Amino acid sequence: MSTVSVDRTQPRHYANNGTRYYSVSQAVQVLTGEIYAYGSVEAMQRGTDIHAWFAWAVNTYAGNEGEQPDLSADHQPYMQGVYDWIASAQPLPMMIEERAVSTVAGVPFAGTPDLLASIMHGGKRKVALIDLKTGQPNDAHRIQVQAYHRLDGYDVAEVLVLLYVGKDGFKTITVKKSPRDWAAFQAALSVLAWRESR
Repeated sequence: MSTVSVDRTQPRHYANNGTRYYSVSQAVQVLTGEIYAYGSVEAMQRGTDIHAWFAWAVNTYAGNEGEQPDLSADHQPYMQGVYDWIASAQPLPMMIEERAVSTVAGVPFAGTPDLLASIMHGGKRKVALIDLKTGQPNDAHRIQVQAYHRLDGYDVAEVLVLLYVGKDGFKTITVKKSPRDWAAFQAALSVLAWRESR
């Protein structure tokens, strides 16, 4: 069980052992310039609902019982894409939505990745960090999953995968590590620190 806590009302959203950390989403919001990097309030609610169902479905596939979350009728069509991905990837979960802090010295951030699992990827079983999305692909998603890969416990991932689920099914994008994306993320953290110190 993670000892990392989260409070979105704080200037640094996460805390662990008396130290506070910026969230991955805070840095991504600096890069996108949007107050809510993930779209409208309706889109955020859809994402929250489907993420809860995704975690339950992956756990259920692995034989772990849990309470099935509620899902509105509007969001139910997304679930076929989740089930199709599970049938294809055959995920064996290692961590599901577990909070973690950065393993990079001097880079104060934390986050809650969606899933670390052994999956079928390219015909082989690999450890993957999977970030679930219910909207359209954008560059911020690529940067986000690379930042998650630098969190404690998630750095063992062999592949980084963006999983897009929509009413018409799913698609995956394998993200290659990019020094430019990592530099942009670190710059965003520096901007957050600068704002905090003014």
